[in-house]
Amino acid sequence: MIKAIILAMMTVTILCIGSSRNALAMSLDLSQFQWKNRLLFLFAPNRNHPLFDSLHKALAAQKQEVEKWSLVIFNILESGPSNMNTKYLDPQTAQSLRKKFVVPWANLPSF
Repeated sequence: MIKAIILAMMTVTILCIGSSRNALAMSLDLSQFQWKNRLLFLFAPNRNHPLFDSLHKALAAQKQEVEKWSLVIFNILESGPSNMNTKYLDPQTAQSLRKKFVVPWANLPSF
């Protein structure tokens, strides 16, 4: 089930942690997670987007698998507060992540 969720997320997010880390170095150093965690970036216009909501419900239903895989979930929102697991991300960090992982908001599917 967790594999299906991750595959679904790849249609909505762009995950590329390796190339240009310099853009994030000022606000969030992703290398701190290397060899410890798997990172999942969820980008959405806001928390009310239907796909965002359905993916969160699916992840909540798979809580043991999320913990087993040491998954760190980043919720990066265009409007509203963004977070990393339960930790609030300041607006500058969220903005730098939105710039790094360019997401075409207009092409997000609705369910």
